[in-house]
Amino acid sequence: MRKIISLAKITFLQGTRTRVFYTLLFFGAVMVISTVVLNQMTVGDPTKIIQDLGLATLTLFSLLIIVFIGNEILGKDMESQTIYLILSKPIGGGQYLLGRFLGILTILYANMLAFSLMILFLNALYSHTLKWSLFISVGLTALEMGILLSFLILFFVFITPTLAPFLVLAVFVTGHTTTEVKTIFAHKHGFYHLFSIALYYLFPNFDLLSVQTEVVHNVHIPLSHLFYGIGYSLIIICLVLWISYLIFLNRDF
Repeated sequence: MRKIISLAKITFLQGTRTRVFYTLLFFGAVMVISTVVLNQMTVGDPTKIIQDLGLATLTLFSLLIIVFIGNEILGKDMESQTIYLILSKPIGGGQYLLGRFLGILTILYANMLAFSLMILFLNALYSHTLKWSLFISVGLTALEMGILLSFLILFFVFITPTLAPFLVLAVFVTGHTTTEVKTIFAHKHGFYHLFSIALYYLFPNFDLLSVQTEVVHNVHIPLSHLFYGIGYSLIIICLVLWISYLIFLNRDF
């Protein structure tokens, strides 16, 4: 466990020292703050606009952190052959994957926390209250990003680093459309129906973790839904990392 934590710390420091991290953090902060300006240009409840655009920005830049920073850290291991040095410490394959996963996840969650506090503060300027329920949406989004990060590691294990980020984006888009596709082809027969069913069950269903609209409009979210989303996410993350580990064992490093 000590080796995993040490590698996670190294990964965190490595990621937060890159220009990409500060660039994404800067532009993300600018976009969150710009919601105040957009408030003056649109008609509607200013607090809802801040919450909606702020949470959307948080999701977007969290995804970009996975794609760019995760890709840079894991890509350097493969391209510069740093992975040979790491695995000769000795650190097992499972320890390496889990250490890198937790390190990048810490970078991601630190960024999400900073964005969340900015959204909470800006919303409080207009509503004069702290809307802590925003963290429900942020928490479930954090689980979604954890799933995407686990898929990034899976793709890096058996696919070239160049393709891995694009496949993560594909999982993100597909995960947000599986429910709609299944509904559209529910009354169809043959290939399209089977395809929609396969898509629905083979890809993670991110609609289960998307409660942004409910939070913004103060709609009650059942506690059972939250527990189901948490359990669902943790199972997928563990399963994908386990598959990554099995593939990793058969690679020649």
